[in-house]
Amino acid sequence: MRLKQIVINGFKSYKDQTIVEPFHPGLNVVVGKNGSGKTNFFFAIRFVLADMYNNPKPEERKQLLHEGPGLALLTAYVEVTFDNSDNRFPIDSSEVVLRRTIGLKKDEYFLDRRHVSKADVMNLLESAGFSRSNPYYIVQQGKINSLTMMKDSERLNLLKEVAGTRVYDEKREESLKIMEDNDARCGQINEVLEYIEQRLGELEDEKEELKHYQELDRERRVVEYALYDHDLQAARTKLAAVEETREAEGRKSNQVYQDATRATNAMKAVEKELKLLGADIALATRERSALDDDRQESIRRRAQLELAVNDAQDRISAISGDQEQAAESLKTLIREIADTTYELEELRPQFKRYVDDEDAAAARLASAEREVDQLYTIQGRKKQFSNQRRRDEWIDKEIRSTDALILQNRNGLENLRVEVEALRNRIAEQEHEIASHAEKLGERKKLLERNSAEYTRKKIERDELANQRKELWREDSEVAEKLQQCKNELHHHERLLQGTMNKIVSQGISAVQRLARQHKLADRVYGPLIELISVERDEFAQSVEVTAGNSLFHIVVDTDETASQLLALLNREKAGRVTFMPLNRMRPPEVQYPVGRELDALPMISKLVFPEHIRPAVAQVFGKTLICRNLDVAASMAREFNLNCVTLEGDKVNNRGALTGGFSDTRCSRLDAMKHIKLHRRSLHELGATAAKLKDRITQTDQLVTQTLSELQSIESRSQRVRDADEHIVQEHRTMQKAIETMRSGLEEKEKMQRDFEATARELQDIRASREAEKGTELQSQLNTIEKLRLDELNNEIVKLKAQLKTLHSQRADAEVRKKHLETLLSSNLLPRKAELESSAAGGETRTAERELHTLRAEFESVSNAVEVTTARFAELDSLLTAKHERVRDAKARLEALRADELKLTRRIQDEGKMAEKLINKRLLLQQRIEDAMRKIRDLGSLPADAFE
Repeated sequence: MRLKQIVINGFKSYKDQTIVEPFHPGLNVVVGKNGSGKTNFFFAIRFVLADMYNNPKPEERKQLLHEGPGLALLTAYVEVTFDNSDNRFPIDSSEVVLRRTIGLKKDEYFLDRRHVSKADVMNLLESAGFSRSNPYYIVQQGKINSLTMMKDSERLNLLKEVAGTRVYDEKREESLKIMEDNDARCGQINEVLEYIEQRLGELEDEKEELKHYQELDRERRVVEYALYDHDLQAARTKLAAVEETREAEGRKSNQVYQDATRATNAMKAVEKELKLLGADIALATRERSALDDDRQESIRRRAQLELAVNDAQDRISAISGDQEQAAESLKTLIREIADTTYELEELRPQFKRYVDDEDAAAARLASAEREVDQLYTIQGRKKQFSNQRRRDEWIDKEIRSTDALILQNRNGLENLRVEVEALRNRIAEQEHEIASHAEKLGERKKLLERNSAEYTRKKIERDELANQRKELWREDSEVAEKLQQCKNELHHHERLLQGTMNKIVSQGISAVQRLARQHKLADRVYGPLIELISVERDEFAQSVEVTAGNSLFHIVVDTDETASQLLALLNREKAGRVTFMPLNRMRPPEVQYPVGRELDALPMISKLVFPEHIRPAVAQVFGKTLICRNLDVAASMAREFNLNCVTLEGDKVNNRGALTGGFSDTRCSRLDAMKHIKLHRRSLHELGATAAKLKDRITQTDQLVTQTLSELQSIESRSQRVRDADEHIVQEHRTMQKAIETMRSGLEEKEKMQRDFEATARELQDIRASREAEKGTELQSQLNTIEKLRLDELNNEIVKLKAQLKTLHSQRADAEVRKKHLETLLSSNLLPRKAELESSAAGGETRTAERELHTLRAEFESVSNAVEVTTARFAELDSLLTAKHERVRDAKARLEALRADELKLTRRIQDEGKMAEKLINKRLLLQQRIEDAMRKIRDLGSLPADAFE
């Protein structure tokens, strides 16, 4: 046996892996500089052979690890390869590899690359001659020098240790000690034998008594067996009755629970119906409101057009009449204008008098109120000032301030007078210019003859396109509303599904889907198992969920390489935790399902719908599970076929006989939530496609409307250039009329401001006079008799003036209303009609008026058709809303009835639960009685045959 190779990694000064080979079969010498690692090399050999560091402490382990710059090492190992050609090691191999690995918390041995215990290594080394009692197979530095310096006795002991004779001395001492212990035990045995012989004599006497006792004890056990057996049979009979009652109550509870489930599902359906009806009603209401606005606008426009058509017809009738009739009408109108003008001219001075009287009454009222305030102020001067001098100084200051205000008011009044005079002059000039223009308006220019028919046709086309666009907008609004409802439902069910899983898992699934899209792995990542499967009927959903558990959220991928890639990305981002199911690693076991027992049990995988390529993953989760009719059948099938069984209610029996289950809330069903998510995703996709098509149609219609408007604007611009020349004089005349009206309004405002300034001047003069009158008078705290009488007179006068002012204000307002009515009648009706009649009297315009009438009638027909369509749609929406509201009332009534039924069923379930709990407690008590009786019977031991008769 000799060393062949030594491998050191991370041990003391050896950071990197160091391989030392080959070793000479004879003598080998290790030479190197100080600090090159010679000592640590031999420490490594002793580290493996357990000569040193036998049971190192944690701090010693840390010292054995390499310490230096860079990252700290957590493990180190030393591997020694021995040449075993002489079979020194009792191993059938020509080479033995022994490794020791050490870390901060571990110390392990490996023999020929296999993990072995430390005791096995020590035994192997002992068999090869590496004895712990003879540690001199490795001579350390300085040992030879210390040997030469030893005494003879010490050298003798050392030689004994080297020769191994000390082992025999120790064994001799141990043998002598064993012999002494054996002598002591022989003495003790002799004493025990003497005691036994004495005790045998006593036992002979007790033997007869024991026989009699055994006969009595046998009779006692027979009687006790009869009593216990009677209790056992009675308890079993009661237990059977309780079981029958419990099964009956269970069937009853199941029926009640099924009724409650149906009621809950019906409530969900009604609530969903109510939600949909509410959305439909809201959408129809908005459409009805918009349609009503369009209808009212169309009706208003139709009324305007009808009036315009009547006016055009009247105008044509007037134009088509002879000039004498036009002249007669003009004369009548001129008389009416003259009467109106006369009445207006008579009313204006009267209105001005009303205004002056109102202003005078207001001024008297303000003066009286100021005088009253002054009297009250004089009455309080005693409290305000300490003496007459201070009051007079304050009055002087107020008089100076009032004089400044009077001067400022006087300047403003002078400026207003100048402005009023200038405005009156401008009005006179404008009236003169209007009179000169009226003389020049002898003829009207010809009206437009071009583009009228084309403009009418384009306008009708524009209206049709606008109605078509409104209809598209309505459809788009409906689709958008449905799209938003679908999104809300999708988010609701996604939140429900996320609430049934761990938050970290939910984050992980979202991260995997995102990473698959980013790294182009979507075709290799099939998604969570719950998205890939569905049940044939909803009644199997509960059992499928119980069987799968959290496996529903495992992500199915094509290969383990894809899973590794996604796991690396997830770990890098720390984005959650998921479990992958690589299809290339799925090896589901072959399962033999029961044949001919379809009424009792069905393979769960046969009731699932899924893509065929993920069958291995589905079989891995659901392949060894049966859906059973009830719990008894499930327990029987689990024992007979060694399969997991589950009932439709979710009670599960595994192949080892363990039973799990209980109440589960079906309202939080994961599969039901995923079913709705898939449904809403499909609806969302379809509605999105519909919305996109509608957007395209709306865009096309907008382009046509824009094109038509552009053509209309082009026609209008061509016509406008002609109309501008024809209407220039008329427009200028109207502008001057409006300017006069504006200037008259401005004149009235200026005159009102002038009156206000004059009233303010009088008020300031009164205040100054009252201050002057008060100055120098005696400072008093109460009014004198004359002042009190004056105060009463003023209060009475104020009451009368307020009543008079109210009357004057009413008269002024009536006159103002009448004046504005007459002015509006002149400017907006009589004078324009006069201009038209003058134009008609001057020359006929029948053809132009007829073209206008044709245009108005075409637009009137178009608007009338739009009104009819909108009215029909409005009536249809009213009927629809009435029907929807009726359905809502019916649904609410059904919902209330279902809620009442659910409440009753819930109370029945609670009562049934209490009854089941009582039966279970009674069953447990009876089972305990049976177990106690059986235990007592077992404790009786063997019984004679007559005990069972």
